[in-house]
Amino acid sequence: MELDADLAAVARAHQGVIEAELRASRRTILHLFRTRLRADPTTLGAPEFLALADAPTVHAAIVLAARAATGAACALFLVDGDTQVPRVVRTHGVLRAARPALIALVAAEVPRRWADLRDGDPVPIGAPAPGDDPAGARSRRALGEAGLVDGHLYPLRAAGDVLGVLTTHYRRPGPHPPQGLLVLSAERALARSTPASRSATPTTVTVLGPLETSPAAARSGRWKPAATRS
Repeated sequence: MELDADLAAVARAHQGVIEAELRASRRTILHLFRTRLRADPTTLGAPEFLALADAPTVHAAIVLAARAATGAACALFLVDGDTQVPRVVRTHGVLRAARPALIALVAAEVPRRWADLRDGDPVPIGAPAPGDDPAGARSRRALGEAGLVDGHLYPLRAAGDVLGVLTTHYRRPGPHPPQGLLVLSAERALARSTPASRSATPTTVTVLGPLETSPAAARSGRWKPAATRS
């Protein structure tokens, strides 16, 4: 009995060492991907990244890539498709004092522009909009006072369903370049990190392999519905 207990203790120790090494390797690899995200937003959709990243890591990666690609303050909201209620999960470059106004504005705009978001259309959120209610106007003013004077809501969809919205907030009024490639990559990452959408097919990890590219690089502000993409 004592021998069995000793063997079990040794096995647990060995397993602990293996798990610690795996965690350390995963952290190192994800750090490399974060470096690549700053230069190439398509890293978000790379199979080798998605095989390693959990949902919080994907959320952080989306706003990191958006910040690098646009130079704007960015935020990621998850959206309940039944209630159309957005929930902020990550921001980058948004001052803490401006976050309540940002959250209030997105909460008002998502249901108001739901049809546009379902169609995949970016929604401008900087200038006053027709149909603004007093709360929406106050939120826009508060963001403007925080230096965020222009921006967009970009829907992130899978199979026609809106999973979330990515927001950009610029310090100068537009025009601003379209972000079709960034949004396509963010859509894929968010869909794969959402439990109901995660594929059960395992993905081979190739840390230094080529990133998957997309023909969307040539697209502008409008793109195909997610359900029709290969």
